[in-house]
Amino acid sequence: TSISCATSRLSHKLQGMSSSHRFSRGDRVKIISGKHIGVNGTVDSLVFQRSVDCPNEHTPSYHVLLDNELVATIGVKRVASLN
Repeated sequence: TSISCATSRLSHKLQGMSSSHRFSRGDRVKIISGKHIGVNGTVDSLVFQRSVDCPNEHTPSYHVLLDNELVATIGVKRVASLN
């Protein structure tokens, strides 16, 4: 599945996200790299947007409710299961 997006300045072809996301809403995760390394949290949603560690790229990511009460956009390769 793909989605084509176009603006007057930029054109992207985005691939479906389902195959790149391992976790679902409510899953407990640990951040394994990047700005929030070592922090635990709960997956809130699956997104395809800029993340805290890659602010100039749109990548498959999660919105994670961190245990320190922050919400962060974390790339899929930067989280591991707590279970």
